[in-house]
Amino acid sequence: MTTNEIEKQLKHKAEQQIREHVKTIVDNMAEFSRQHTNQNRSGLRWYSNRSKPEPRFNGDDERPDPFNHFDWNELAQLIRRNMEESLLEAMIEKKTKELLSKAIEIVGGDRQKEYGDKVDNHNNIAKLWSAYLDVKIEAHDVSIMMILLKIARTKIGTRTKDTYIDMAGYSAIAGEIEFRGKNGTKNS
Repeated sequence: MTTNEIEKQLKHKAEQQIREHVKTIVDNMAEFSRQHTNQNRSGLRWYSNRSKPEPRFNGDDERPDPFNHFDWNELAQLIRRNMEESLLEAMIEKKTKELLSKAIEIVGGDRQKEYGDKVDNHNNIAKLWSAYLDVKIEAHDVSIMMILLKIARTKIGTRTKDTYIDMAGYSAIAGEIEFRGKNGTKNS
């Protein structure tokens, strides 16, 4: 799964959240209208100018009506478009940061306490896999194959937040192994 695919999924999820929120807003507005006017309105008159609307005048000097009538679906589209324009990128960025922060927390925190040093652990897994498969496997390969396992799960299973957190974590471990070197010293 590429970074673009993950970003598309985050964007899709954010758009879905906005749509659900807009539906709640518009449904609440329609319900408010019914409860407080005893009328089942088809929509809402809306003005978009920054000044307070003036009453209509009759006659030749009639001013343009500053109100536009939006049915509930049109109003929902208007709100959704504005929310997406204003919020969508920030929502995606926030979710990305949350996923990466959680991966950092897991890689260096509880899992390290439970399983020991991640590089040592991946070296141990590599030795076991090498013996089982009768093929030389490196610790870096273990991280990459664990990422591939997570990717395989996204193709046929439910896509969960934990899957993406784990992929980010394994990617960080692969990078650490690569730049730490096989003997545990840092490469440049």
